[in-house]
Amino acid sequence: MKATPPDLLPPQCECLGSALAFADDIHQILSRTTLLEALDEADTQLLCAHMTCFSAPRGCVLMREGDDSSFMLILMTGRVELQIKDEAGQIHRMVSLGPGRTIGEMSMIDQTPRSKTCVALEPVDVAVLTRQAFRDILLTTPRLGNKLLLAVMHSLAERLHRAQDELAHKRPALGLPWSATRPADL
Repeated sequence: MKATPPDLLPPQCECLGSALAFADDIHQILSRTTLLEALDEADTQLLCAHMTCFSAPRGCVLMREGDDSSFMLILMTGRVELQIKDEAGQIHRMVSLGPGRTIGEMSMIDQTPRSKTCVALEPVDVAVLTRQAFRDILLTTPRLGNKLLLAVMHSLAERLHRAQDELAHKRPALGLPWSATRPADL
């Protein structure tokens, strides 16, 4: 059975209805973000037809590390924090995100469990795009689907580059070689 958006978020989240009702606001927010700035007003209208908007109170866990991943969020208002647990169960704050940022877009590509927990730092409004809606867009509206797919891939590539940079800065301190294929003494 296909999950509907109200089933995806915690019960303390209030469903605000179709994102079409907020399409103008959503377009303004997205046009100021690098990930989805390529969407014109017509693209935003099409995207909004596939999304549902919700509001969530401060402290609400919108996504939990380890949970199934079947949707992504576009943060419309407020701020959220991404957290990760280490092997000892200690929670580490990763980053704080504001309006226009996407959360959970990796779930549009793979079906692995969530890698981070997302907590509202203040009241937030989000637009939810399910994996099934994303697939429907790819099949029925290829122009929009390609733009979304490129945006998701760009976001993932950015994260990979950031992780590589962080790892490169840690290697000298750890005494690790620069390349797995090249000996450290070269």
